[in-house]
Formats: sequence, C-alpha cells, structure tokens
Amino acid sequence: MSGAGSPDFFCREAQRLGYVARSAFKLLQMQKQYKLITPGASVLDLGCAPGAWLQVACQSLGPLEKGGSVIGIDIKKVKVPSSHCDSRVRAICLDVMNLLRDQVKAMSPQERGFSVILSDMCPPVSGITVKDTALSCELGARALSLAIGRVLLPNSAGDNIAELSDNNTDADTNEDGVLRQGGNLVIKLLESEDNAAFLKFCKQRFAKAVWLRPKATRSSSREIYLICQGRRAVGRCVHGGLQRAVASHWSPTAISLIKSSLYKRRAYPPAVSSLRVESVQTMEVRMDEKWKLSRKRGGGEAKRRSTAESLSRRCGSLVREQRAKFYIMRRCVVMLLCWRD
Repeated sequence: MSGAGSPDFFCREAQRLGYVARSAFKLLQMQKQYKLITPGASVLDLGCAPGAWLQVACQSLGPLEKGGSVIGIDIKKVKVPSSHCDSRVRAICLDVMNLLRDQVKAMSPQERGFSVILSDMCPPVSGITVKDTALSCELGARALSLAIGRVLLPNSAGDNIAELSDNNTDADTNEDGVLRQGGNLVIKLLESEDNAAFLKFCKQRFAKAVWLRPKATRSSSREIYLICQGRRAVGRCVHGGLQRAVASHWSPTAISLIKSSLYKRRAYPPAVSSLRVESVQTMEVRMDEKWKLSRKRGGGEAKRRSTAESLSRRCGSLVREQRAKFYIMRRCVVMLLCWRD
C-alpha cells in the first residue's frame, strides 16, 4: 500500500505524461466510462488546484477549432499548466463558498451556463471522521447549489425554508443554477452515511446518478465521487427531496460541527442553525429499504436485526469520537506537566 507521499504507479505515470498530479487519472477514468465532456463543451472546475483536471478537461474538448471553454475556480492561486492546456482554459482565484450563481454564470460562454460542472473540493483532512465528513458534505452541498439552484432545508418548525451554504441569498437572483439542462455534474465527497441524502436528491434531478471510486484513489483515502448525468428540466423534478433527505440523514454531531464555524474566516448562514433531525426510528425506516418492507409485512426479525446494526454503527462512531477527545485531553495534561516542571 502506498503512503500519502510515496510515488506510486499513478504518480510516476502523471510525471511521464505531463500531468501536474495523479488526480488526472481519476477524471480520465470518468471520461472513459461516462463520456461526461463532449467536444466544444463548457466546463466549470470547482477546486481546480493544482490543475490536473483542467488538463484533462481541455483534452476532452477536442481540437481548438471545435471551441469550448474550461473555467477553474479555487481559493488558491492556480497557474494554468503549460502542457495539455490551450487558450480555452482559465483559472480564477475565488472563494466558492462566497460566490453567487449570477457571478458564476457570467463566466460561462454567452452567459448561458455550463454543460459540465466538476467539483473536486475537499477540506483539509484532520483525522477526525465526523468533522471531515461534515465539512465534505457542506462543500458538496455548495457545489450542488451552484449547479442546480437552491439547496433547501426545513427549519426546526418545519414550515419555513432556508438555503444552505449561501451567505448572500438575497443578492443571488438565479434560482435555477448554472448547469444547463442535460448537463453533467461530478461531486467529490468523503464516504459516510450522510451521502445517501445526496444520491437520493440527485436521482430526482438527473437521469442517472451513481457512485464511483476511481482506481487512482489511494487505498487509505475515503473519497468517493457522485456522478450525475443528464440534468432534468425544472418542471420534471421532484421538489423537496433534499430538505427531507438531509434532515433525516445528517447526524446531530455533524450538524453541531457545521454550526461551530470550523472555517473561522467566515460565518455560517442561519440555515444551518435551523436544521432539524428526525427521530431515530424515522431515519432508519427511510435509510433501510429492507426494514421498510418488513414493517409493511409485519416482520419482527428483520426490524430487530436492522436496529442492532444501526446501534452498532452509532456506538462505533461514538467510541472513535471519545477516543479522539481523550487523546487530546491526555496530550494537554502532559504539556501542562512538562511546562510546570
């Protein structure tokens, strides 16, 4: 198993072929399997650093005379790679979390939106599973909001609707998103039970939505990609899917972590504080189809087995979280004792 910094096969191949990072092979596999980018397409790459996906996207556009464009956005300043890129590629240094959909759409050709949106955004991994998962879900929800419009969540009362991850919702007049009808969307997330909400919602908004773990992904990584193809027309979408799905799948710990302003450079919108979590019984009924069938048929054995498995997962997550807290406390005590001596 290759470590995080060891040059494995994909790293060596990336250097040999002129790609700036091994992540290029992830998009190459997606392109080979799903044909996400067609010649002349308009592509938006969120979290484009260090630029490997810009290279693959530009290659997929075909010859220069076919047209098309690739816009990369990242919070870091990214230099467009000289290899595999041409004049159709641009990299912009902006914070996606504070970006309005109107601003993004203005970057597209003729301001008609993008035919493909790629999100390779991922927070710095801290090793605390719940924290990393919560931040990954927020970045994924932001990419989804930019692509298809407002990602709505119910408040605690269940009657008002607010938007997740948008700080300036009043100034953003574009509620339909920047992804064109029939367009494709790719979102990177970290593996967790909360991801079921994204898949459920995207299946209602796209003709096809599947998970993919590319071969170039390191064996120690928990990242996984949600690939959505063929955005449906707005009138044919099943509305209200994400607010129910997120409210029933996000754990209370994940919600509290998002509310704790882990990104201290900005304040979180009031929509996060209004999240509600339904009862454990309702959540398990929605998440486990087998239990749902057994309830209708009156079966008790499947229900008990599902409850035991869910309890075991929650206990395991709680144990890992407590271990992390205990380790931090122990290190603090050791540092205090050493300082006193």
